[in-house]
Amino acid sequence: MSLSIADLRGRALVQPKRDALFTNTALDALLAPAGVPRGRLIEVFGAPSSGKTSIAFALLAACTAGGLLAAYIDPADALFAPAAAGAGIQLSRLLVVRPRNADLARRCVDAVVRCGACALVVFDCTGLGDVLRAHHCTRLASQAERTGTAIVALSNGDVPALASFSSLRLRAAGLTPVWQEGSAARGRLAGCTASVEVVKSRMHAPGKRASIRAALPDVDGSWPTSSEVQSTSKGAVEIHLDRSSEARPDNDQVAAHA
Repeated sequence: MSLSIADLRGRALVQPKRDALFTNTALDALLAPAGVPRGRLIEVFGAPSSGKTSIAFALLAACTAGGLLAAYIDPADALFAPAAAGAGIQLSRLLVVRPRNADLARRCVDAVVRCGACALVVFDCTGLGDVLRAHHCTRLASQAERTGTAIVALSNGDVPALASFSSLRLRAAGLTPVWQEGSAARGRLAGCTASVEVVKSRMHAPGKRASIRAALPDVDGSWPTSSEVQSTSKGAVEIHLDRSSEARPDNDQVAAHA
């Protein structure tokens, strides 16, 4: 499905009021009573496989289930659509943007937040290094406050400016498997739990912890390669940003030129 920034900006005119996001998980109790604030820059950080994506999926599921639009900025081409759908995300309300490099990633985050159509924008900047400098974070925080968009940046905790300008920082750690009841050690995996700690918050004392459980979707076959992900992403609106003038849109993706 083809969708432009102008189309998104038009949808922003009919968005509901700017309520906080609640996930119906232990994260709500951790951040009670305010929930995850909209109009703020939020960082979820941790080592690889620490549960950052599980937290992001819980937020995206809550956002789309409430009838709102959300976006996932995916420079690493890592979003697996069946896993997202299994986590409760309504793919028809999810905009997936796959920029080709760090510079385009910053620009598309700015564009999506500035248009104001998405209540939640998740930016997976893991592995991009110091992709967000102080002036980038200042601009994003200002745009988020103006449009009421919650920006959730996923990182390894190695972006100093992001740590300084985020109004809420959550550390993900201790990802552990959850096996189906009655299964042996080699049985069927049912999901996982991630430990979440409040590191920085304007409304909560640092050090509070909670565990969030994420169910594993029932997906046949092995985990797909990045080339296979595109063919399984039916339902999500997907944008690939490329400087090449030869890029052309197809049914499920739009090539936007920088």
